[in-house]
Amino acid sequence: MATANNTTRAEAPLQADRRDVLKATAGAISLVIVGRSATQPVGATENNSETATLSVEADIPDDTAIQITVYEYESDDDDDLLASDTVTLEDGDDEYDLAGLDGSDESYYDFEIELGSDDGDKSPELFEPLTLEIPEQPLDPDDFEQVTHSADDWTEVPDDAEVMYDEYRLRKYQPRVSMSSDLRSDTDGMYAVLAESEDEETFVCCYWLDLPSAETAVVDFNSQIGSHKPIYVFVDAETEEVEEIVYSGYQYLAADTQPDEDDLEQARADEPTHATFEVIDPYNHLVYDEDGGGAFLELHDIDDERETWEQHQWLDVADPLAVDDPWQMADRESWFHDGLTSFTSMQANMARRLGWAGGSDADELRAGSADGFFSFDFDFSWPWSGDEDSGDENNESDS
Repeated sequence: MATANNTTRAEAPLQADRRDVLKATAGAISLVIVGRSATQPVGATENNSETATLSVEADIPDDTAIQITVYEYESDDDDDLLASDTVTLEDGDDEYDLAGLDGSDESYYDFEIELGSDDGDKSPELFEPLTLEIPEQPLDPDDFEQVTHSADDWTEVPDDAEVMYDEYRLRKYQPRVSMSSDLRSDTDGMYAVLAESEDEETFVCCYWLDLPSAETAVVDFNSQIGSHKPIYVFVDAETEEVEEIVYSGYQYLAADTQPDEDDLEQARADEPTHATFEVIDPYNHLVYDEDGGGAFLELHDIDDERETWEQHQWLDVADPLAVDDPWQMADRESWFHDGLTSFTSMQANMARRLGWAGGSDADELRAGSADGFFSFDFDFSWPWSGDEDSGDENNESDS
């Protein structure tokens, strides 16, 4: 079961009238608190049940009781109550169906936990985590709008291409992400756009994780409002199968994978379409996880934030060509500005090779394995190796 521990971070129980909607959408809610919790969204998980389920572990002596009520809201406003369900816990570790809830990952949820005892010498105990899981909902294209973005703002888009917020397809191929509870509570989810062209054999779902500032080495690659890490999913336009995924393997250095269906998870379509990545905290680069898991983060249109990100130096580090024309990343080694005058990619790769800033916990990168400018595949054997004779022979043969 997916579990998240990002729900309250409160040093004391929340008051019954306090509301605090978290920005991050988690795969589950986890808390142990007496009274009301915070209202928040819950991302759908790999829940095999047809209803929402509540998983708990408790120690409930005789003459004591624990009762939990889960409230479901249409929004973060507690005036929009859709449904509620109450369960009385039994002793031990158990799972309870919440048939009274609609169980939608578009809803917001709140807990009320009551502990009772008829014996002053005994009290029930509820152990972390308390996990609410929502069954995955099938996607219907008619439920989503498609917004095409102006080429005036996306200046590097090829003439024959379009960029759009196609929410149906972006959700269909959205990667799952796992991260620490502290990091999850500080992230604003995932910003996305889709690019397609009649002249290309693939369309590209471009996802950018919005994360707090990362710890870096040599050079600070953060923008003024945190770090933004990309995942590009290349999908065959004819078969609609995932061909390749290019992602932030270390800073803006690219790593890639060509997953088989067995490496992907099935959730929002009739076939597997979701890859899973782990965010390495506190450095914020991504590691591909073939074992799956993770959660769907809240999805946003990147066009809504693009101007703000640009004003805070996002494109001072990321190359607009790699952002606006994602097919560039089919071959590029990084999202860094290209050109001999920019050494950010070289510095980042050097730090990664030395194991700085989480470099020892990074996937294999294109930089360093390909024959590019930033590959660092230099031969240091001469003149320190003592092979001067072979060098002389080579010089003679060249002359």
